Amino acid sequence: MLSRAGITLRTKLTLLAVASVAVTVLATFSLSALHYWNARDREYTVAVDRIEQAAAVYADRIEDAFRLIELDARVLAELPTVTDLAMADPGAARSQLSDLRSRLGAVFAGLITVRPAYTQIRLIRAADNWREIVRVNRSGDDVEVVAWDALQIKGAEPYLAASDRLGAGQSYFSRITPNRENGEVTGPPTLRFVRPVLDPEGALFGVVVINADYENTLLLAQPRLAPSDRVTVVNDTGDYMVFDNGEAPPVMRFRADPDWAPPLGLVVNSGQADEGPLTVLNDRLLYRLPIRPGAAHQPFDHQVITEYAFGSILSQARQTLPAEALLGTCLVLLAGAVATVMGGQIVHPLIRLNARIQAARDTGAPITFPPGEGDEIGHLADSFTALTNDLVRENTRFHAIMEGAADAILTLSPDGLIEGLNPAAEALFGWPAEQVTGRPVQTLMPLELSVERPAVHRGLALTARRRDGTEVPLEITVSASEYAGVRQVIVVARDVTERHRADRAVADLVAKLERSNAELDKFAYVASHDLKAPLRVIDNASRWLEEDLAEVLTEDTRESLGMLRGRVARMHRLLDDLLRHARIGRHEQPSREVTGEEMARDLAALLDPPDGFDLIFEDSFLGMTMLNTPLQTILVNLLSNAISHHDRPRGTVRVSARDLGDEQVFTVADDGPGIAPEYHRKVFEMFQTLKSRDEHESSGMGLAIVAKYLTLAGGRAEIGSDTGRGTEVRIYWPKSGAGATQVAA
Repeated sequence: MLSRAGITLRTKLTLLAVASVAVTVLATFSLSALHYWNARDREYTVAVDRIEQAAAVYADRIEDAFRLIELDARVLAELPTVTDLAMADPGAARSQLSDLRSRLGAVFAGLITVRPAYTQIRLIRAADNWREIVRVNRSGDDVEVVAWDALQIKGAEPYLAASDRLGAGQSYFSRITPNRENGEVTGPPTLRFVRPVLDPEGALFGVVVINADYENTLLLAQPRLAPSDRVTVVNDTGDYMVFDNGEAPPVMRFRADPDWAPPLGLVVNSGQADEGPLTVLNDRLLYRLPIRPGAAHQPFDHQVITEYAFGSILSQARQTLPAEALLGTCLVLLAGAVATVMGGQIVHPLIRLNARIQAARDTGAPITFPPGEGDEIGHLADSFTALTNDLVRENTRFHAIMEGAADAILTLSPDGLIEGLNPAAEALFGWPAEQVTGRPVQTLMPLELSVERPAVHRGLALTARRRDGTEVPLEITVSASEYAGVRQVIVVARDVTERHRADRAVADLVAKLERSNAELDKFAYVASHDLKAPLRVIDNASRWLEEDLAEVLTEDTRESLGMLRGRVARMHRLLDDLLRHARIGRHEQPSREVTGEEMARDLAALLDPPDGFDLIFEDSFLGMTMLNTPLQTILVNLLSNAISHHDRPRGTVRVSARDLGDEQVFTVADDGPGIAPEYHRKVFEMFQTLKSRDEHESSGMGLAIVAKYLTLAGGRAEIGSDTGRGTEVRIYWPKSGAGATQVAA
């Protein structure tokens, strides 16, 4: 057996030619088989349609026969003569009843004459243990109205035993049993239909019973069969009749008969009520269809089973086989000739190409090929040359990266053995590459790899040990690659000693800042408390002086004392605002979502605007949903500024809002003095006021607090105003900032 490496190109082409011939043979026979099966499927479809149609036609005819029996019984039960008999007094004169019986017997005789399958029609009274009143018999072509003395009592008959169903007014098909007279079997298997008759008061008077020869009923409904067709009618007790084209007239077979033997079709379960399925059995195609005769109750089931000789389906398809076999042989011979010629044209250029490759390999010279001949072989030579050059360039680039990389790079086998190191790795670990090649990677670092599936890691922290015994912290990236079935693991190691130093320095700086902030908070609190204490003393002292010296103080002195207390109050507000400003962004405070209506109520209560000022909240604001903190503080400062800096005793301030999707816009508009454009930015700085301290007691921190909140949240403020009347301040508050910025005022 030749190995794959020992098979020559000529041998491969020969095998290719053989394979081509084999494929042609296979294709030819596949096409023949496909044609054969297509012809078979066409005939199969025709056969299926035929047996489905035959089953449907015969089932309809049998159902029509059953429905005709039901219709005849209903008509007879509703005859006026029957009604008269139901109304007659059972003790009436016999002559009176005889007249009614005679008329009804004539009607029964007329009907049975035109219904070949009917053998008896009777009116049976429920009284006297189900006694017959009128009976008409058929015997061949003779029809007889039975005399009164020959009428029988039928209370023991099974078809009358179901008195509960008859009492409910339900018509009824009896089970199929032989006809019996006076308890003895006297006729063929009979199908009986029972129709109740009610008296004028709605009580059960009796029944009309039609006896039909079951076998004759099926014979009269038999279909016209095509060649090779067969139809079997079977009921749930195993009784059957077979209609077979070209054979003897069908004969009903009952399970009680000594010569009962099931035909082919009865192999299918006769008790299944659902249509189908199609079945192939003993070279015959079978189809099953249930019979459902009308709405009358019936204690038995019927099925029609149609059959078709399966062998006839293949007749047309078999006729095409010889011609297709001849065509296939010709195609095989043609394929062999073409494969032989084409193989010679392919093998010789490839042999020459292989000779040039062998020569280049033996001499070590660059692999070059003469210009291609314009065919696929020439293109192959050109592509091989280009691929070789690309591989050389990529290999050169890879080695340049490995050699020049600042990070240590190791190449490993899937089982963790070192295959190579770059110069940076040699310098980092202190080992020359030739001394660690082939050793486990644990020689340099504690890295575990899976042989089946090398792990991939990014940012893995390890501590390695250099050759001199010193430890070095590393950040490791491990990646796996596979090419041509060969797996390789690449490990990039970075010395993070300096990063660790920097991280420690940053941590120390953060700790110092936290200590400084804590000290600053403590200082701000102490300073505020210590500064407010003398201010309170000054305020109280001024009031005591004014009270004690009320009789000797001049108006100028009183005004000076009031101005002193105003300056003390302004100093109080300034200290509070400075402390609030310093705490913004450093102390979190829970925030909750409120409606604009809730916010408006809270703002009105906090501001308590003076008389003469109207604070109006627009519907756009009232219908908005927002976070209460720190928006409430921002709006309080804006509204306070609008009221306190108004130059008239009466004024109006309006608050509105808009939802822009990613942010909310709140607008505070007043009708006071405008703000010159040069002051639009300065008003948001600390200690900035547009009036002198003597005109307006203010800390100058309100808008500075607003600006700091906006800066932390990533929002912005715009002022729409000039030296005319009115100022409009628009606050753009990002929804993300609103959720993230939950700080104390």
